[in-house]
Amino acid sequence: MTRLTIMFTILLLNVNVAFSQFMKTANTYSFDYKSKNIESIPDTAFMYPNTKYFNLDGNENLKLDSNFLIFSELEMISVSSCIGIDSLFPWDRFSKLANLDLSYLEYKKIPNSVYRIPNLTDLYIDGNYIKTISDSIFNLKNLEWLNLSENYGLNVRV
Repeated sequence: MTRLTIMFTILLLNVNVAFSQFMKTANTYSFDYKSKNIESIPDTAFMYPNTKYFNLDGNENLKLDSNFLIFSELEMISVSSCIGIDSLFPWDRFSKLANLDLSYLEYKKIPNSVYRIPNLTDLYIDGNYIKTISDSIFNLKNLEWLNLSENYGLNVRV
């Protein structure tokens, strides 16, 4: 059984050399499209609707449309520096989402849908133009980490 697992891992590593943006580990799918200059999610990703992790950092012209909502099992997504991401995207449709990185998107406020993500534990919203935080932040009962650094002019009342 161990030998079979090792061979399977080696085969996956060989696939990852050809398709470095995809990883499968113990039935957990993840995609790493960091800085690949993509404008939309590649069609092959939609073959894996149970994907849990997406790294889309640095794809400045990336647009997410309603097709992306097929990934209902998402637990982590990073879209840092993807300035094409619409602030109205319905992040709250990912009920299992725990880690969300919206850094460096030129947002002026935290998107309202973010305040409705029930399982969100980590929110990175650094490097934007956010000046105030809505009281709705308190709706995020599971939030453990909030990065607001580099939001110059941010006014936080304690």
